[in-house]
Amino acid sequence: MTERPPSPHENIPWMQALRPGKPMTSSLSIWAVYDHPNDYPDGFVARRFETDAGGSATSDMFTASSLHELRSLLPPGLVCLSRAERDDPHIVEVWM
Repeated sequence: MTERPPSPHENIPWMQALRPGKPMTSSLSIWAVYDHPNDYPDGFVARRFETDAGGSATSDMFTASSLHELRSLLPPGLVCLSRAERDDPHIVEVWM
């Protein structure tokens, strides 16, 4: 597992709510990172899913032209997991 460096975009309000030290909720945020998915064929996309919503996508997402750039936009303190064989072929990795 790889821990990612702090994000330079911590001033985004919903990201501040996800920072370590904030009260925990009963849900878990999961960020799926996609490589040129069908709806964004020109770049990388990160979409946030919430476990308390049955695993459905939230409206939170980032787009970037490179994987490195996209990773820098994710909230700090997440851990990267490799894609599972059953995942969508466009998924590169998942951050929790």
